[in-house]
Amino acid sequence: MSSYATEDSFIRTISTVDPTIDGEIVRGMAAQLQTRYSEPQRHYHTLQVEHISYMLKALESSGRADEIIELAIWFHDCVYDPVKGGPWNEKESIRVFEEFCDSTKSQKMADLKEAVSTLIEATVLHRLPEVLPDRLNTSEVAVFLDLDMGILADSSPVYEKYSQQIREEYSHYPAEAYRLGRSKPTSSLELETGRDSHDDVSVFLGYLSRAQKLEDIPAELYDLRQQGSAVLRPSPIRLHWEIIGNTTYYFLSPKALEPGEVTAPVVLRSAAAAIEILRRDWTTIEQVALNLTARGIPFNTFVRGPFPASPPDQEATPPCRGLGIRPKGFQATPSEYVLYESSRNRILRSERGRRALMMGGIIARLAVGVVPPQTVCSGPTKNVFIDGHCVWDGLPTSPAYWDDSFTQEENDTICGLYEVETGLADKLRHDGKQTKHVSWWPTPPVWKACGLQMGYWTPACEDWFQSRLADVRAGNAQLHSQVEWRQMLAPHRGQNNERLAAEFLAENATRISTNAPALRIKDSSPSDRFYFTLRTQQPDSLTSPTTDDTPETLPTHFPRSTTVLKETLKQPEIQQLTRQYWDMRREISSLALRGVAIERRLRGLNVKDPDIYLTSSELSRRLARVQTELAEERNLSRRAEHILEDIRRECKMPTVIPLLLSALIED
Repeated sequence: MSSYATEDSFIRTISTVDPTIDGEIVRGMAAQLQTRYSEPQRHYHTLQVEHISYMLKALESSGRADEIIELAIWFHDCVYDPVKGGPWNEKESIRVFEEFCDSTKSQKMADLKEAVSTLIEATVLHRLPEVLPDRLNTSEVAVFLDLDMGILADSSPVYEKYSQQIREEYSHYPAEAYRLGRSKPTSSLELETGRDSHDDVSVFLGYLSRAQKLEDIPAELYDLRQQGSAVLRPSPIRLHWEIIGNTTYYFLSPKALEPGEVTAPVVLRSAAAAIEILRRDWTTIEQVALNLTARGIPFNTFVRGPFPASPPDQEATPPCRGLGIRPKGFQATPSEYVLYESSRNRILRSERGRRALMMGGIIARLAVGVVPPQTVCSGPTKNVFIDGHCVWDGLPTSPAYWDDSFTQEENDTICGLYEVETGLADKLRHDGKQTKHVSWWPTPPVWKACGLQMGYWTPACEDWFQSRLADVRAGNAQLHSQVEWRQMLAPHRGQNNERLAAEFLAENATRISTNAPALRIKDSSPSDRFYFTLRTQQPDSLTSPTTDDTPETLPTHFPRSTTVLKETLKQPEIQQLTRQYWDMRREISSLALRGVAIERRLRGLNVKDPDIYLTSSELSRRLARVQTELAEERNLSRRAEHILEDIRRECKMPTVIPLLLSALIED
């Protein structure tokens, strides 16, 4: 029997609060708890072996002695009926605790009653209460909630055992209903929708950040590990892949063609995007192309053609880039932006304008409302072999694939790039004048590496775009160099998500495609970075359709501005702060333990914030700088929580979190 959750240890807890309480009353409650936690419906939520002992041990290991948290641990699951579920269980557990407090006739217990009851009630939604009683601080709430869900961050074998025990407790539910219900992060299973998905998303991202192979992520969190995965169901879309040079291209084409029908395949460079298409019920290549366009996911429509006359990807540098040279001191104005739009739209309205929508990212967003989305279904233009882009590995036995493309000068013009004289000399230039490149919008290489880029156009991207556009229209925007854009948009690199998706396709090649070659996957060193992956079901959004049918007309705008992130994304540092959030989340318990003394100091400064428990450990060692440190950590916490609100709003089925396309974040 564990030494952490015995009748004697409960008696010691009560004696610590008030040693004058009648021993018979305490022993009677200890025996009652022993009986309650030994009920036959419990497999994980038990006293000695699993849950309660786990939490008490973790609290002791933290070095914190807190009678409020300890009482909440003992009582928070004393009533546990998986059939009735929450919040009934929590309310009844509170009732048992309060009746015990009243029976002790102890003023000290009465003083703690409201605080302990608040902690127990917080486990219903697993979030900080909006209002706290005087005897309870945010650090205590944070520690208790993390202790309650601490097993989610434990090693994979421990989590697998926990998962099996929870399934036994809810064996009265069918498998599919249980799978949906397990998206809720509470101690009880709820089949209704709309509950908070924060902890399940947190767990998935935690495993994904450390995963080196598919088996490292529990099957209940990852649909690629589930036998009934939608990816493996029969599909009218054929998927195969080819390795050209150092890049793997994923070709999607119809399995059956009408006589005389010729359809250019949709080609992706992302295994994760290919898997997302297999999840959907898109039955034609046209549906695939239109839906990818609506989401801002980059793709090609290749046709076979002759070998290029010269080595591919070698393009002559134009004498001047983009919109041309401007004198030193050139200032951006709204009228100058109108002239830029005219030059940009001439390119977008050309025959090759369809390519802009297929490029994804900032180029695709600038093309929305200018280029009709249906043009992506028409295939490459008739001049593709003259001014298009060729993908070929240089071998005479290999096919050469062609698609429309823009020149560097055209890309620069679309992004509104100018060459502005600096006033210095440059002997290497034909005119002897040094220039710098500045633009209205980041160029594709910068956007591809920035923190906003998740492989598709997200509400966060739209918020940033609308904010920038509003500043431009108001005359408040400045032109930025590419270095400045990189600093403002916080770069990232992506590997883990794509690597796991490619691994899945390789392992299931015979089930997905015929004669599919094995994938050569580049090695990836272990990393603490993570991919942020979601499957959303929001209307009028690029991230997911409301139905699986191709819309008769696609929206001519990207998603509406999201109020949750609108103000936050106006500040360039938000992406960097957000990427720090999940690392902080993993350390939140230890940070909270150091926060009590700091919080008392802050109360003296009249600084109140419900997220103060996220204050960094360095803050505790630098009390002299407490106001500055607090402002930084409070802003980080608030912005990260705003983003989590966006996740909760968009996630409809967070237990089966697909790898749509995501951002890998570095430390």
